[in-house]
Amino acid sequence: MAGLEILRGADFAATSAVPGVLIFRSFIARRSDGCSGLEHLGRLLALLAALLSGAWALGAAADLGDSWKPAELWQILGGTDFGRLWLAKCASAAFLLIALLRKWRGLALGLGLVSLAAFSLTGHPAAKESGFALAFLNDWAHLIAVSSWWGGLLALLVWLSPASIAKLSDSELEQGVRGFSRIALAATGIIFVTGLFSGLSAGVSGLNWLSSGYSLLFVSKAVVFAGVLAAASLNHFKHLPAWGSIPARDSARRVRRAVRLEAGGVLILFVLAGFLSRSAPPVN
Repeated sequence: MAGLEILRGADFAATSAVPGVLIFRSFIARRSDGCSGLEHLGRLLALLAALLSGAWALGAAADLGDSWKPAELWQILGGTDFGRLWLAKCASAAFLLIALLRKWRGLALGLGLVSLAAFSLTGHPAAKESGFALAFLNDWAHLIAVSSWWGGLLALLVWLSPASIAKLSDSELEQGVRGFSRIALAATGIIFVTGLFSGLSAGVSGLNWLSSGYSLLFVSKAVVFAGVLAAASLNHFKHLPAWGSIPARDSARRVRRAVRLEAGGVLILFVLAGFLSRSAPPVN
């Protein structure tokens, strides 16, 4: 049912955002104390990820067992590799929230990356009869790149919010935008390469892209991804080169408008990813 696909996409979005926010806070905004909103954002996303992970685990177990009876839910969650992996993912999400509340950023980032690995271990790579290690590493690298991009986008929205603009210096504003731009450029390149590998491995090609629901969803994701990159190019090729020619706060507002557009496109990608994760690839 569509509800599970949307829930899966929402879980993707919340879980993958947390490490990206931590990367922004730890490597781009590490010397700034003027943006406490990043700390609040990380905790809120971690709480949301924990709740959505639990909801997805229960919903998927009920769907597999065709029952909401507690005994049958536990039989799937506690008696299958899928269930045990997802329980471990829920536990890591809970510990991640605790680590953020305690301001243990290094531990939180590690737990966030472990949570991403759970998606790869319970997704299409896990169905590979051969080449599992390569498929898993490719998918995990894809998710880490998505996390760096998506979480960084959300962090940048907070960094460039009116409240933050009033607190941060011109140099700090520019530092955040340029730092994220470098990360996003590398991340989107990795997303393209790993996503292309996943599609080819799954049997998607120009000859059969309308032959299955999986292929159609994959191509739809590629089209939306291209559109999001076009929106991102506004910042990289227009707003960033013009930084300094107009007041920094005006530049920051222009960048924020483009980032909102980019983030909206990424949310569409997460919805498509939720449906894609529950579709059978042409090559199983």
